[in-house]
Amino acid sequence: MELFRILAMFLVLVVHADFFSLGAPTSAEISTSSLSSFTRLFFESLSIGCVDMFVLLSGWYGIRPKIKSFSNFIFQCAFFLLSIYAFCLLFHLSELNIRGIMGCLLLLKWNWFIKAYLLLYILSPVINSFVESSTQKLHRNVLICFFIFQSIFSWIVNAAVFFESGYSTISFIGLYLLARYFSKYKSRWMTYDRKVYLLVFILVSFIGAVASYAFGVFRIPYFNGLIFRYDSPVVILASLSLLIYFSKLHFHSKIINWIGASSFAVFLLHTNPNLCEQHFIPMIQKIYSLNEGMVCVLNIGAFLLIIYVVAILLDQIRKITWYKLELLLLEKFQHD
Repeated sequence: MELFRILAMFLVLVVHADFFSLGAPTSAEISTSSLSSFTRLFFESLSIGCVDMFVLLSGWYGIRPKIKSFSNFIFQCAFFLLSIYAFCLLFHLSELNIRGIMGCLLLLKWNWFIKAYLLLYILSPVINSFVESSTQKLHRNVLICFFIFQSIFSWIVNAAVFFESGYSTISFIGLYLLARYFSKYKSRWMTYDRKVYLLVFILVSFIGAVASYAFGVFRIPYFNGLIFRYDSPVVILASLSLLIYFSKLHFHSKIINWIGASSFAVFLLHTNPNLCEQHFIPMIQKIYSLNEGMVCVLNIGAFLLIIYVVAILLDQIRKITWYKLELLLLEKFQHD
């Protein structure tokens, strides 16, 4: 499942390199550059479930809150936020200002995922208590009611603004409960050959891309806007299918486990408020404007892979720092 975590984090890069950096293809672009537009739509459709995948994985195993793991997560976030800001200040890539300081303290909307996940972490004992004490029927009924409510009032009409189109802890709670259900009860929906779940993921993603292409051709922006959202039941279905597929793979790799343990660093690096808008997005736009076709795809893919590798290597410094800090604290407590 660490391979699933690695893939989910790479898909975060893909999402941010596609619509986030380049914008969604317009109707005019679809008419004049059909293949290029559909390719981008398909990549977006394949990768849009990245955040859902990450939260589903947490729900699959269940979050077990501990002071050590919580402190480690906070330290990882602080390490990247503070060190990157210091680096940017040192090399005059950013200015010392209130916004920069607020970004390091998670006081900007830019850091939404970290805060949404932190609250999920804080609430996880309550959620776990419900999962452990409830019956399968009650758990299933809560899920059905939750996703009907979210689909109608958030996804379709956006009347329940507190869901934030899936950018919120409340949406994460639904995903967490969904994964806990399938992990705990092993329902009949998980009894098929693993290839079926991979096929569902690819098919649903392809249909999403085709639908978005069609809505673009016929200039129907409302329905087009419903396709690529974290609270979309179709996106959730695709993400859950891929999770189940990976749950049926059985092998062990120290390298995959090593990379997976540092994969969140990829998010912290490229979405940093001092790097993303100033450097990541312009670089993606530059590569896209200077290349075409498969060359463009390969060049962007290579750039994303470089970011991934750099983030993993930087996180090793963070891990060494955390280890030494733990030793110092342990020694201090022993003396006290």
